[in-house]
Amino acid sequence: MGYFVLIVPCAACGAIFSCNPERVPSIRIRGAREAICRNCAERWNQLHPDAGNCILPGAYDPIAEDGSDLSGWEEPEEP
Repeated sequence: MGYFVLIVPCAACGAIFSCNPERVPSIRIRGAREAICRNCAERWNQLHPDAGNCILPGAYDPIAEDGSDLSGWEEPEEP
């Protein structure tokens, strides 16, 4: 089984990061939704506590090739 992630620049700070494209927080820029990194999303949560947490579980985790959820995914330990 394979895994994939989306690798993009953050729309807020420009940092390159990997994410799950279906769960990553985003902001609207020129009519399109653009992904934001964990640091910017955490900062947003600090500045807007009444809005609730904008980071969904698995937002920055890899996705299984078959599309199944890998929230909390960890590399298997070597035997």
